[in-house]
Amino acid sequence: MNWEDLLSHPLPWIVALVGVGIWVGKVNSQSSTFSSFMEEIRTELSRIHSRIDDIFGKLGSSTTRTGSPIQLTDLGQSISETLGAPAWAASHAEMLVDRVIKAPAYDIQALAFQYVEKEFPDDGAEDTAMDALIKQSAYENGLKRKQVLDVLAIELRDCLLRLRQLDPPKESHRG
Repeated sequence: MNWEDLLSHPLPWIVALVGVGIWVGKVNSQSSTFSSFMEEIRTELSRIHSRIDDIFGKLGSSTTRTGSPIQLTDLGQSISETLGAPAWAASHAEMLVDRVIKAPAYDIQALAFQYVEKEFPDDGAEDTAMDALIKQSAYENGLKRKQVLDVLAIELRDCLLRLRQLDPPKESHRG
């Protein structure tokens, strides 16, 4: 049998067409599988993106910004204004100034946080007007009570630093 006879016979053409058909089917199947895979990846990336947004949203609800020294964020500054924290801190700082006459800035900061914790214990024994403001602010901003108390502590620290003639952080109210 020669090539002309082979190419003129329908069987080789049928075999070739079936082979091409099988090959096209496999390519389409792989393409479909790849498209499905890519869709799953897109869905998963979207889910990850939303979780990252949730995480940063929660981080963004903080009242203080870590660093040295601790400073108020924009939310912390807003809460400070709502609570009247600078006036509160000024009145309480006058009572504490003798305790920080020779204290370094770190000790002044530690004293401010300890004082606020003692002034507003979490046992709910005494519910003053400031306690009510603290709770309301925590509720309205989706914060823990301690995050609102941190605002008072930072304001008290800054006031004590000024009384000690140490400079409070220049960017204490930026976040």
